Order: sequence, then C-alpha cells, then structure tokens
Amino acid sequence: MQALLIKMAVFAVMMVLGFWFTKKGILGDAFIKGGSFLVANVFLSGTVINSVLNFPEGMTNAEMLKILWVSILYTAASYLFAEIIGLFLKGDKQQNAVIKLSIACTNIAMVGIPVARELYGTAGAFCVSVACIPFNIFLCSWGVWWLVKSKGEGKFRFSLPVPLFASVAALIICLLHLKLPAVLTEVFSTAAGATVPVSMIIIGCQLAKAPLKEAFSNAKVWMTCFLRLIATPVVILLLMKLIGADAALTGSMVICAACPTAVVVTMFSVQYGGDPLLASETTMLTTVLSLATIPLITLILL
Repeated sequence: MQALLIKMAVFAVMMVLGFWFTKKGILGDAFIKGGSFLVANVFLSGTVINSVLNFPEGMTNAEMLKILWVSILYTAASYLFAEIIGLFLKGDKQQNAVIKLSIACTNIAMVGIPVARELYGTAGAFCVSVACIPFNIFLCSWGVWWLVKSKGEGKFRFSLPVPLFASVAALIICLLHLKLPAVLTEVFSTAAGATVPVSMIIIGCQLAKAPLKEAFSNAKVWMTCFLRLIATPVVILLLMKLIGADAALTGSMVICAACPTAVVVTMFSVQYGGDPLLASETTMLTTVLSLATIPLITLILL
C-alpha cells in the first residue's frame, strides 16, 4: 500500500507542476496539443509494447490467452455496463455519448500499468498490458460508434490509431515469445518511461485552463465520476469472482476498472463527435479523484 500511495503522490506532483507552469505562462496550448499527440501515439504505443517485453518467466501461451480472454470479457462488460447506464440518460445525445465512453474507457496504459506493477509486480503489469489490446479495439469500434451516432451519423466507423497497431504487435510478440534487439527494447522502454510524467503534466495544464468551478458544479460530471471510479470496479470485481479468476488477474482487472477516464476520450470527442468540454471536465476530475479512490478501492475490494 505504501508503494501505491507513493506512486499516486508522484502523479499528483506531476499534475501540480503542469498546473503551475501553465499558470506562469511557461506551458500553453502548443505544449498541450503536441504533448497529447505524442502521448496518444508514440508514448502510449511504447508503453503497450514495452510492458509485454517483460513476459513473465514460465508463462505459457495458454495462460497468456486466458489473460487475453479475461481482459476481453472485462472490456466488453465495461462497455455493456455503460450501455445500460445510457438507457437511463436523458437530454443532449452528444453529452450522453461522452458519459458512456467516460464510464467504459479508462486510462489503463498511463495509470493502470504502473499501479498494477506496484501491487502485483511484472505479472500484474503484463495483465494490464494485455488488456490494452481489447481496450483499443473496443474504443475504435464501439466507442467511436457512440460518438458518431450522437451527432446524427448513422454510418458505422472504425478508427485505426497507432496504439491499435501497437496492441496487435504486442499480441504477436507475446504469442511468439519474440526477443527484440537491444536498441528497440531501449527505445520502447524510454518511450514508456515518458508516458506517465508527460500525461500528468498535460492534465495539470488542462486543469489550469479549465473552468474548474463549472466542472465541480456539474451534476453530470459527478455522476460519471461515481460510475467510473466506484460502481464499475465493483461490477468488475463481481464478474471476476463469478468466472473464478485468480487473485493477480482479478486485482489487475479491478485496477483497470478503477482508473480515471482516458485522455483519449476528449481527443475522440473532438474528432468524431460528442461534447469535448464535458469530456475534458470528466477526465480531469476523475484523474484528481482517482488519487484517493484507487488506494481506497485496492484497500477495500482487494
């Protein structure tokens, strides 16, 4: 628990730095835009591949496929839970689409992997890394469908971002137990190391520019925070107990479910439809609240 609290404290310090640098005028929109592109495409891809390079010693392909199957089940359950919540949402369709995606789409690569590593070591980080594969597939299909449908487009669309290809590459590396050249291993390791600090600094920058009063007074944001950070982990824990998953796999999936809304929700809201302001408010508030809720979830549920 101490290691987890230290990790969450590091996240908080990085966000405070981004907030302070932005308020002082050192960082601005150009950094947020460029940094977001690097995180979403380069660093996130490096994180996914780097995590599977540390293939747990002695793990068989059958065990790896079991992890993949459970992570697919976890992701599908998250989207189905969000879809059910959507049946009760009224009002603006684009806001409702963002709420559903904010519930289903979590920051597993930037937050989940380092937290799982602290709690369960390499095995935990590997489980979350494998979960990045269905995460990208569902986001680029079901998630994009929610957004484009909300603005009146009936045609199904499938997005192909760089991390999706990285996830496929990670799956191939796992199944074939490939050993990459030392140079490539170091490149992916370096990119992965930059993901968390740059991501947290960017979120801090966005906090400095966001209308925080509106975010903290928006009932829809608070409702989404509760469903994202509290309700979903409970649902996923019950699912893991139902299928009889082991402790490390159960804990890793619950950690995924307890993560804040992914930054990519805001980016996709701009690109495909939805309400970008609501997406950014939800992402920022869930990220701040998760500094407290993730340790609580792991203490109470795990």
